Amino acid sequence: LEVAPGAPGSDLESSRQALLAQPDGGGAAGAGPAVPPAMSDVERRNFAVQCFAHAVVPLYVCESLVAFGPEHQHALLAQVAVAFFCPFLYGWSLVAPKLLPNRSFS
Repeated sequence: LEVAPGAPGSDLESSRQALLAQPDGGGAAGAGPAVPPAMSDVERRNFAVQCFAHAVVPLYVCESLVAFGPEHQHALLAQVAVAFFCPFLYGWSLVAPKLLPNRSFS
């Protein structure tokens, strides 16, 4: 979905500032999106734990799929390559939408 320059809603920052300027955070119920409250310390910690788990679990799965032992030197090299590739791929999946916002898969 692309928004043409100058169209309503094309300037997200000014829309956000307008919402923040309203004392009730966006008007009456159903009148518009409300500004979400700030995250508490517990929510930040839970989010950090979830991010850590999402980063570690693929490493564990990749490690369990590759044979490990002194007689399998090629398998060890593959395991090391996969151990670096999986976090890179995960990081790219987090960064790509910010770097390439106007991509189209149609």
